[in-house]
Amino acid sequence: MTNTLFYEDFIVNESWHSVGEFSSSKDQLISFAKLYDPQPMHLDEEAGKASMLGGLASSGWQTGALLIKQMVERLYKNTKNYGSPGVKEAHWLQPVFPNDVLSVRYQVHSKRVSSSKPHMGIIDFFIEAQNQTGEPVMTMVSTQFIGLRGDTP
Repeated sequence: MTNTLFYEDFIVNESWHSVGEFSSSKDQLISFAKLYDPQPMHLDEEAGKASMLGGLASSGWQTGALLIKQMVERLYKNTKNYGSPGVKEAHWLQPVFPNDVLSVRYQVHSKRVSSSKPHMGIIDFFIEAQNQTGEPVMTMVSTQFIGLRGDTP
């Protein structure tokens, strides 16, 4: 996507697949965990194997951060973007292991024009990360403020 996208360009139920692929090495998983989520299953291979995850696995927060990075790089930077009030829901469905290759799919879940700021629309995106075998590993619903074509604040 090279042209700027506006609120009007997004259609409810429209989806895009494989907007990017990304992975994290073992060292990246451990470094993130040391800083932000120092649970044993994210820091140590043996602790990961002994956990319900079955091996050293990424923090779900790291997976979410990587997912958002892909969305910013592949979509949001090409929109008339006013930011986000947050994520409505996030679900970690499967563990993400070192060097798993994830792809992203997103879908326009709903949209409406803001009643208090009529120059922008409010779009809820359903976002899904899948691993290299096609299994969903994380889903989230994220709200984004996107500018309307031709309107200014």
